[in-house]
Amino acid sequence: MKRLLKTWILPISIAIGIAGYLVYVSIPSLDFTHHAVAEFVNWANPALLFCMLLLSFCKVNFGDIKVRRWMLIMLLVQVVGCVLFLVPLLLFPHSSLRLLFEGGVLMFVCPTATAAVVVSYKLGGKIENVIAYTIVSNIAASVLFPLVISLITVQSFSALVLSFLKILLHVFPVLILPMITAAFLRRFFPRCHSYLARNTEVAFYIWAVTLVFCMGISTKALLESDISWQMLVALSFVVLFCFDMQFRIGHRIGKKHRDRVSGGQTLGQKNTSFAIWLAYTFMTPVTALASSIYIIYQNCFNSWQLYKQEKERHDC
Repeated sequence: MKRLLKTWILPISIAIGIAGYLVYVSIPSLDFTHHAVAEFVNWANPALLFCMLLLSFCKVNFGDIKVRRWMLIMLLVQVVGCVLFLVPLLLFPHSSLRLLFEGGVLMFVCPTATAAVVVSYKLGGKIENVIAYTIVSNIAASVLFPLVISLITVQSFSALVLSFLKILLHVFPVLILPMITAAFLRRFFPRCHSYLARNTEVAFYIWAVTLVFCMGISTKALLESDISWQMLVALSFVVLFCFDMQFRIGHRIGKKHRDRVSGGQTLGQKNTSFAIWLAYTFMTPVTALASSIYIIYQNCFNSWQLYKQEKERHDC
């Protein structure tokens, strides 16, 4: 039972997030708590991501983190994919398919998830490579996304700088601060650092809890939107295309450099909570549904990978 739970905990978290939100909002006596719960989730998500990444960083020797040439190739894949959807968005800004174009742009410009470190570690990937590309992709997203938004909305240079600073401030606490904290603990509190390094497995379960919150937010966005079922299906196919292409290309690039697992995770595993924030802040809540759909795809796929690995290990 324990092994089964560990293997399928991600889809279970998705189901709990969706069902939990539906049950919660169906109880009228809890209506007065909605604002407080929303505030708590807004605070808890980045806090959990911080803890998860701190545990992962404590396992890593920062001297082994190097940006490699193949990582720049994967960054180019993200840029090309973004342009693929950005061009029709610019040519047909009032098209009825605008949501699909925006969803495609968001899924390619979105940086690597902090959870990719955790999943890669469990699948046997080189987490130094994942952390290196996570840093690269987040910095790139901080620059690329404001540029994309300025092109879409024809913003001024000052608005572009403001967007850059907003995204950078969102990335810093979740990505850079855990790294600084891990280095600080290694230097001044080695016992605490060693304890955290021995318990990095906890990061996987923190991600499962974070996933519950993300799916609750996603369910809320879907119920409050006026999107038609036809458009929702079309958006699902667009997101599936983005998901399949990035994992497939990432696996191929990683395989050429003897790290197939990290290649797929770094390019395919997206920081969907970050993408939801981007959509809510700079696009529309409906666009955030693309991230919600991607959450389901990537976590079901990761669970299947974990199941396959566990089965092979058990058979041996």
